[in-house]
Amino acid sequence: MTSFAQAPIHYDPFFVLPGKKGEKSIVAASRSGNIENLSKTTDAILMSKFSPGKKTEVGAHLTFGFFNDNAKSFSTLSVGTKYRLRKNSAAVLTLALPAKDVKDPGISLGFMNTSFISNQVQINQRLSVGGLKGYTSNNSTLMLDALIESIIAINSKWAFVLDFKAVSNTKDISNQLAIDLKPSIDWLIADGNLINIACSIGIAGSNKAETTSILFSLLRSM
Repeated sequence: MTSFAQAPIHYDPFFVLPGKKGEKSIVAASRSGNIENLSKTTDAILMSKFSPGKKTEVGAHLTFGFFNDNAKSFSTLSVGTKYRLRKNSAAVLTLALPAKDVKDPGISLGFMNTSFISNQVQINQRLSVGGLKGYTSNNSTLMLDALIESIIAINSKWAFVLDFKAVSNTKDISNQLAIDLKPSIDWLIADGNLINIACSIGIAGSNKAETTSILFSLLRSM
């Protein structure tokens, strides 16, 4: 497992392309790193974003370790932007800013793309590279992050989401590799209000997660 505090490589906890001009979203979430010890491994997450133009989005992500024995109250802070390149693709920039658990800045650059298989099935892909000590243990190492996400619409209110995520770094790609599987459910409870319930399991790699984590999120779009 990673031995140093690390900022989220993306300010947006969900795979979402830039919205329409003027669109705003807020995410409030709780993430527990060990489902068997919720009271001592839970972070609170707050994310807010806004689309000032037709192709752009800006946002901020804060993590609070109120119920995490291994994190400070104000754990991490990230800000970022997305720029739509084509209808189904965008570039992403995230900056990790100094906070209580992440003392040094970091920068992440990424590319995201969506492919529609049918009206009910879409495949999301994202590839990112992070640098500086906000993301790695030293400035000469780069963090590599890849995501493949499948979304299957069950009906107008429910969807099943399955993420495969691989993370490593250029210092030792094979020995730092972590591949996680994250199934989740999206529930659209009202227009603009969505609940996501997810769990994450390490499935391969020398640095895979040893515990099962769980995430509860509320997304509000305006």
